[in-house]
Amino acid sequence: MLKKIILSLVIILIVLLTATGFLYANNKNPFNKGKSNQEINEEDISGATIYHVTSNCNHGGIISLKGNQFVKKGGSISFTITADDGYKIVWVRIDNTKIKTITSNTYTKTFDNVDKNHTIHAHFKKVK
Repeated sequence: MLKKIILSLVIILIVLLTATGFLYANNKNPFNKGKSNQEINEEDISGATIYHVTSNCNHGGIISLKGNQFVKKGGSISFTITADDGYKIVWVRIDNTKIKTITSNTYTKTFDNVDKNHTIHAHFKKVK
């Protein structure tokens, strides 16, 4: 009996680690020819002005392209924020400006013609 429980836990752990690896492996930057931030090398950014867009969120939803993203000057990058079931987006803060009038469970922000560093943060709240 104990062996079956341990085997089940190991299988669940393998599935979760595989799913997590798949999500991070597909976190690609548009300007890097499909390469993730970790795969950037000097040839990709040689002579280019590069800016960072930092994104994060609390528990209760996801933000696509979470973490530090690199964008060439003049480029664009999009983020999609989605609340989990039972949660709602309370606010989104973009470059220290809070947006409170979000009425849906999904919000998309595109930074076009990037010429400086940016931040985007989403805050979710459990619906009662």
